[in-house]
Amino acid sequence: MSVRVGESDNYCQAALQPDLQLRPDLQRRHRLLVGRIGVGIVTLLLLVSLLSGCGFHLRGNVEMPAFVSTIYVQDAHVSRITPVLQQYLKGNDVTLAQDAVSAKAVLVINSERFDRRVLSVGSGGKVREYALLYTVQFSLLDQSRHALLDQQNIQVERDMLFDAAQVLAKSTEAEQLNQDMLQDAAQQIMRRIQSVKKEGGK
Repeated sequence: MSVRVGESDNYCQAALQPDLQLRPDLQRRHRLLVGRIGVGIVTLLLLVSLLSGCGFHLRGNVEMPAFVSTIYVQDAHVSRITPVLQQYLKGNDVTLAQDAVSAKAVLVINSERFDRRVLSVGSGGKVREYALLYTVQFSLLDQSRHALLDQQNIQVERDMLFDAAQVLAKSTEAEQLNQDMLQDAAQQIMRRIQSVKKEGGK
């Protein structure tokens, strides 16, 4: 839909001054615009309501069990997911202990791995699409070093088109996808911790 410069000026003035009379064609466009905005707002409110009803929190907050209110993240490999997890834990009012002795629970990051596999090949045998993979193994222990969660395995995956003529851009895209997978895996770990039920405790 195109509007000539003169029409655009009249339309903008009318939008700022409600009592300014619009021409019939501009009135119709104004009603259409207002209607679309109204539909968009209603759709957004319905989506937020639906997600809230499903237990989804827009800020990623998770109600953590009391017995993990103070937690130590043990990571001998300096994994990339550890700072992401620490950020999520602090954001959910979990205190990060400086050592295992002072913690109510210990989250052990056993290993992590980034990998990729070829999804499709074009003419001349050139790769057209990759699947990026991230795998993390972890376990959760209580103060007595008993397992609250035996070793768990989480794997997430993202697809990426590849273009040899845009190596730098694709390298940046791959790193962005890696970060997205780390966030995804960290959220899954948080949900698994949340689901733990300790005997004799809350």
